[in-house]
Amino acid sequence: MPGLKITDWQGGSTGDLFFKSCLPPEAAQDAVYVLSYTRDEYGFHNLLPWRDRVDLVVMGDSFVYAGGIERPFWDGIYDYSTLSLGMDATATLEQSLILKAYGLPRSPKVVVLAYYEGNDMAGNWEFFFNGSAQKGYERWYADQPLRNFFVTYNILSVLKNRLFAQKCHWPIVDSQGQKRAFLEEEISVLTVPYETLRQSQFYAITRDAIAVMADDVRANGAQFALAYIPTKLHTYWDSIQG
Repeated sequence: MPGLKITDWQGGSTGDLFFKSCLPPEAAQDAVYVLSYTRDEYGFHNLLPWRDRVDLVVMGDSFVYAGGIERPFWDGIYDYSTLSLGMDATATLEQSLILKAYGLPRSPKVVVLAYYEGNDMAGNWEFFFNGSAQKGYERWYADQPLRNFFVTYNILSVLKNRLFAQKCHWPIVDSQGQKRAFLEEEISVLTVPYETLRQSQFYAITRDAIAVMADDVRANGAQFALAYIPTKLHTYWDSIQG
């Protein structure tokens, strides 16, 4: 939401190991802190006002949005004028629309797409069949059950999940004796043989989305760079198999 002031608690956990396991709150290892910032006029995490022309545009999801810090992640790092168009819970297909609407009109020299292995492929699949690619983004929201938009319903859903949680299967102890926990939705892709995945429509939708974005960027006279962000599970995959 544009201009929304964000005040949030960060820290006080061990990431997925805390939220996705049966570890008690006292097992938290890092300090709790409060942050506060205001989204820019378009709902992103940038300094105001936006420049008419920028050198660098960075696309992505929550990794680029960087809601866990008060200042934009690039502030004070680059001498280049930068525009961050990262937004939570988006993937490449939706990000392409964001880039065309807000990024390319500012004539960037370089566009970086931060692709997250964990959920971007699934996000593109969902958006392709339920979102803009088929019936328009606004129509996709209009087709959602009305209850999904009520705060009370969502609060009750969270309470139900906490009160009637299924038996906990986390954490996993790896071959080095370290406790690990991972998001379940990120496990399935790594369990599929690569050649099988590569030949699937599930893979093709994301491959084509990245290729189209790259073509759009180059057609506007800019360079395109892909930053691949692996999942934590991918990093530890060899140590947890078996």
